[in-house]
Amino acid sequence: MGEKEGLPGPSPSVSWDEPRPYASTVRCTYGKRTSAWTMSNRVAQWELVGDGRIGKALRRMAERTDASTVVYRRGQNVSERRKGPVLVCTRAEALSEVLSQTPHKRWKDLCFLQNGAIEGWLNQHELQDNTRAILYMSAIEGNHGQMKVEDGRRTVATGPWQEPLCQLLRSGGVSCRSVDRDRFQTLAAEKLLWGCIFWLISTATGGCNVGTVARHHRDDVAGLAEELYPIAARCWNHPRADTQQVVEGLCSYSLAIEDAVPSPTMAVQEWPWRNGWFWEQQPTEKHGWWLRKAALNLPELQALAGPHVFRA
Repeated sequence: MGEKEGLPGPSPSVSWDEPRPYASTVRCTYGKRTSAWTMSNRVAQWELVGDGRIGKALRRMAERTDASTVVYRRGQNVSERRKGPVLVCTRAEALSEVLSQTPHKRWKDLCFLQNGAIEGWLNQHELQDNTRAILYMSAIEGNHGQMKVEDGRRTVATGPWQEPLCQLLRSGGVSCRSVDRDRFQTLAAEKLLWGCIFWLISTATGGCNVGTVARHHRDDVAGLAEELYPIAARCWNHPRADTQQVVEGLCSYSLAIEDAVPSPTMAVQEWPWRNGWFWEQQPTEKHGWWLRKAALNLPELQALAGPHVFRA
């Protein structure tokens, strides 16, 4: 499947008002619908697992396309009777719980939107051919329930539901393109770098925003990328892009969402899927230096990782 250029959204920043109420049931306002999708790739019903910032943003995008939405929160099982894409909007550490609450016949409908090194987990459960997306966007919930979405203009999707997912994101002002699996793997490695490098430099330098990291710590970003990128390329067996081009792309994305401040708490919680994955594959000098500068206790973090880190 070849790569297709996505259509840019109407604006790099889109804000929505408070959405209509919803529940964990199907709401079909525009007539009876017996199928979740049509040959035109228009999805009439989106199922979402998780109701955090990304889940809320995607739900509101779906509702603005006149689609009904079904939201599953923690502890709720995915319906066995419905058909169509199921957007998994949780963090990586919740994936096993989500899978246990999804009927096996629906596993193929799961669309994974997680950051981090989830390839080992996907392979373990034979989900490596499912739909996936790399989201270059930020979603910030403001006062009165408003949701502001900023487009990083690098979002991509691959897999069986890639076209409907791209259309959904574009409708919400997030440019998205379809790519083949090999290209996706290369881009996933680059996003993993962003998720490991920018929060680390931000935390180690006092909690600055990602725009400041891109402007004033570009050499540090490049140094970490030169160490970590070859590890991902080797472990995932994909061709390496030019490291300087990768750094340029990561910094451009950060400048597009320059006011965002990465959460060190979230990064530590996701240690097994982010920096911990790299450290498990190969400890490196600059990576270790920045981890220590950020006042992180490596033995404690490795104990936290435990069995969750999937070696390549």
